[in-house]
Parts: sequence; structure tokens; C-alpha cells
Amino acid sequence: MMKSSSTLFHNVRTAIPAYMDLEPFQKAAYHGKVKDVSDITHELRLIKSPAELKLMRESAAIGCQALLQTMLHSKTYPYEAILSAKVEYECKIRGAQRMAFNPVVGGGSNGSVVHYSRNDQKVGSNNMLSILHPFTAP
Repeated sequence: MMKSSSTLFHNVRTAIPAYMDLEPFQKAAYHGKVKDVSDITHELRLIKSPAELKLMRESAAIGCQALLQTMLHSKTYPYEAILSAKVEYECKIRGAQRMAFNPVVGGGSNGSVVHYSRNDQKVGSNNMLSILHPFTAP
């Protein structure tokens, strides 16, 4: 397909080296046939349809309620794993089809670990609890 195309439209921000290393891509780039569309696609992401806005609002409402219920639950069950399960459960019973990623729940020093995923510690009574809540898809 690259060989037969007069112009290759390419997003440098999301480019995958696997296709950029291919000989047809390299030749097209050498001959000025590769055009960067990253600015255009970035700007298009700013425009949301009414359906997208509705979905974003629903997701935020689900997430907000799930976090509130999880916070209320945290005094009785101060364990990262239980609270991780709780936030996911609360999202799903409110209509979320899936989580964007597993909830990150860290107590004390675990709360400052980027991408903390063990979620296997008890949260101390005087420890701060951090919950990185994944966006949900209703």
C-alpha cells in the first residue's frame, strides 16, 4: 500500500517504529511524500460530539459515586485489595461495562508509587490512602 500511495499521512506523536523502518516508508519520506497530521488529529480530539459528552458525564458520575462509596468503606475494611475490588464493584453496579485499567490503591508510602499495582497491604489508621480511579465505560 505504501508503494502505490502518492502521499502517506502519518502522526509523528503516535508513530510505531515498526512501519517507519520499512523501506517503502523510508523512500516515501526521502521523496517528501510523508505528511504529518499530528496537529490536525490533536485538534480534532478537542471537539466532542453530544454523544461523547454524555458518555463522559456518565462516566464521571459513576466514578464519583464509586469513589464516595469506597471512601466510606475504607474505615471498616482498610486493605488495599478490598478497596480496589470495592471501587471496581461500585463502578460496575452503576453501569460501567469495564474499567480502563485496574484501580491503583495505595496506603501510606505505597500511595506515592507511580503505577503501584500490588494492592496487598493493610492501610494504617493514620496513613493517607491514594486511589487512582480508572475511567469507566458505561
